This record gives sequence, C-alpha cells and structure tokens, in this order.
Amino acid sequence: MKPAARLQDYIAALALVALAAAATALLRRWVTLPDPALLFLTGVLCAAVVGGLWPSILAAFASLLVYDFCFVDPLYTFSVAKSEDVVSLFVFLVAAVIT
Repeated sequence: MKPAARLQDYIAALALVALAAAATALLRRWVTLPDPALLFLTGVLCAAVVGGLWPSILAAFASLLVYDFCFVDPLYTFSVAKSEDVVSLFVFLVAAVIT
C-alpha cells in the first residue's frame, strides 16, 4: 500500500495540470482540438500514478477550472455559454475523479 500523499505529490499534480494546459494551447496553434479534455484527463491519470488518490482528485478539480477558464467560450471567465459545454465539463469531472 502506498503511503499517504506528500506535499510534493500535490505540487506534481498541479504541475501536470499546467503541463496539460500548455500542451493544449500549443496543439491548438497547429491542429483543431474540438475538445481538449483528453489532454487534461491524461494529466489527471499521471497524477494518480505519481501521487495517488487525493493528488489526482486535486488535479481533476484543477483541470476542470483551467479547462473552463482557458478553453471554453467565453474565454477567461468561469461562465459557460452553451449548455452542452456544461454537460461536457460535468462528464469530464466525473470521469477524472473515477479514474
């Protein structure tokens, strides 16, 4: 059994979220990414492998906030313009926490 998560695990989880956001921003310059949630989900999965349950849950919620703020219209707000984006964000959060 893995010991309890340390502060470094939480910092690593947030760093993985930042890495996923940077990768999404870079990739959007060259290709069309209609839904970058899978990049953020990959960061959450890596956080689970590196840090365990609680750091990955932190990564899931941080990913949701960064994804909504930076990549969902209207940009740079926490409001959502389309109802299908609300469903997408909710499903992302559920999938991220479960995995």
